[in-house]
Amino acid sequence: MILQSEGHNIFSNLSSTEYSDLMQLLKQSILATDLTLYFENRNTFFEMVSNGEYNWNVKAHRDMCRSMMMTACDLGAVTKPWEISRKVAELVTSEFFEQGDRERSELKLTPSAIFDRNRKDELPGLQLEWIDGICVPLYETLVKLNPKLQPMGQLGGTEQEKTEKPKCFFPSSSCSGDSTETSGCTVAPCCSGDADGTPSKPVS
Repeated sequence: MILQSEGHNIFSNLSSTEYSDLMQLLKQSILATDLTLYFENRNTFFEMVSNGEYNWNVKAHRDMCRSMMMTACDLGAVTKPWEISRKVAELVTSEFFEQGDRERSELKLTPSAIFDRNRKDELPGLQLEWIDGICVPLYETLVKLNPKLQPMGQLGGTEQEKTEKPKCFFPSSSCSGDSTETSGCTVAPCCSGDADGTPSKPVS
């Protein structure tokens, strides 16, 4: 552990009580990135913010906000400019496919769609569902809580950038309509939505 290495314990001046409290805080923050916990708490947090009931002076409110912000950071690639978001999508998809391959070859299991390279054409639709159903509601709520977070709510750039660049991207994705080859990968703006990458149906 880095903290146990000589000269690396940045918490060495804390008391035992302070150190214990800090370790508990770090543990809670890490566990907050589990999407299961996110789904358990998000409706309560969303309603609290929408109704103007959030209070920074209430510890339980701050704890919940911290958990939501950990998830926001964990999913933050979708808020980056298109080129960065695309590269992250490539890396994540490659990792998922490798895991799916191992599940199929070693465990004799059929991987779920997002891990199954044989179902790669479904990924653009799954990505749009992910963005609209998980990412967008979270970032919109955080912007309501603090308007300075507005750049995160733009999800990849200005409205003009979103229109000019396809929102839906995965390596080797295909589509029944027009698509554009970029660096060996297929950019398919029409998958699961309109030509500009907008989903044809909102995901609740």
